[in-house]
Amino acid sequence: MKQLLPIVIALVITAAAAVGVKAATLSVDKIGTDTVTGKTFTSWTHYGLNPSIAGTASASASVLVSVDGAQTATTSGTDGAWMVKPVALNSYGSYEISITSQTESVLFSLTLASASGTTTTTKGGTTSTQSAATTLPESGFSDMVIFVALGGLFIASAAASRYVFARYE
Repeated sequence: MKQLLPIVIALVITAAAAVGVKAATLSVDKIGTDTVTGKTFTSWTHYGLNPSIAGTASASASVLVSVDGAQTATTSGTDGAWMVKPVALNSYGSYEISITSQTESVLFSLTLASASGTTTTTKGGTTSTQSAATTLPESGFSDMVIFVALGGLFIASAAASRYVFARYE
């Protein structure tokens, strides 16, 4: 019984730490032809105009895509897949994108750039020119970090509880 107790304590601590972790169902998987699945950036660049935005949400859920305040609504399919082609993405420049479904949301900036890499934007009477990057950055946060951290917490909990109970035997 004394050997089983440290394992039970470690499991309780690990379960308590995991209670706050909820799997997100809303995601953006594609911007135009660019696959962005699993990447969490706050800014994206797409070369061209009028890209579609596609992703996943809960099955048959309402999805609202807002581009600088102009909203487009859709409903995800029974498999959770959704896709919209916002009409507001019709000129080069930067846009604030907000996607919401139920209690979840995804926010990011989307820059539409020309294939030449130079973008001229006119908004509110102001004209600006910017050079776009020639490649999208590769980065992101892996779920493996969460699993390794929880595994380390489990091992540390077991070792600590074993040490504590060994002192009182």
